[in-house]
Amino acid sequence: MRDSCRPAAPCQACASRAGDPGVFSARGMACPHASRYSIGIAVGAAVLARRTKPPRPGAPQLKRRGRRIRTPRPRILRDTMAMNTPTAASPVQRFYRYHALFYDFTRWMILHGRRRAVQALRLEPNSTVLEVGCGTGLNFRHIVSRLDPESGRLVGLDFSADMLAKARRRVAAHRWTHVELVQADATRLDLGQRFDGVLFAYSLTMIPDWRAALARAREHLRPGGRLVVLDFGRFERWGPLAPVMRAWLRANHVETLEPYGEEVHRLFPDTTAVSTWAGGYNFTAVAERPKDE
Repeated sequence: MRDSCRPAAPCQACASRAGDPGVFSARGMACPHASRYSIGIAVGAAVLARRTKPPRPGAPQLKRRGRRIRTPRPRILRDTMAMNTPTAASPVQRFYRYHALFYDFTRWMILHGRRRAVQALRLEPNSTVLEVGCGTGLNFRHIVSRLDPESGRLVGLDFSADMLAKARRRVAAHRWTHVELVQADATRLDLGQRFDGVLFAYSLTMIPDWRAALARAREHLRPGGRLVVLDFGRFERWGPLAPVMRAWLRANHVETLEPYGEEVHRLFPDTTAVSTWAGGYNFTAVAERPKDE
């Protein structure tokens, strides 16, 4: 190997003039006997040190050059999980982390009656709507088609960040500027506002503390606002298949035997109507908050 390509330490004469051989080696380019290799290392180290050196107090800050990273407009994802999430990796979150990959391709076969549930909200063009457990946003098109983009608004809420990521892409693709997404726990929800309609579509039966979720939903309804719950029923008329269906749903974190309709009636005693469909395959509960509250 040629000397000009071999790393070399400073000579004794130069090192003695520097006083500290270690310091001098870090500045190899100051030694006339240093190789080009050492000079390259020293220059790189000097540039790195200059870039990482903290600025003097009061020194003007220079703007960094580079490509500007644009964020989607409007900002459609608001995260409130930090203040009201009981468990960061709950079984439901782990479940939907996997199912989010193919959710949109499979749920159309089993999640029936969603358009009917949206119709039951009786929305006006300027209505504000909260969907609890919005998932990937499969119901959004049924809702936003009834809203005016300027005066109406939809807030989609879900516990799963993976499902909301799919919903966000859906909103961006359709340019729904009047849709906002929120990641939060429905059982401790506090958005600081009230809505004309609140929708649970195949989400209430997956919430362990579903009574708390219903109570929080009621608090987010304005006087005269409507609550609609669409979910799996008890399969009363399915004969021997009923326990099979209930067991299959329970394995997928869906509990069908809780008294959901009765609890809605307790919260809205004067305005609740519960209907069952397809022999108990699913049910719809519709209620209205009294206008004088």
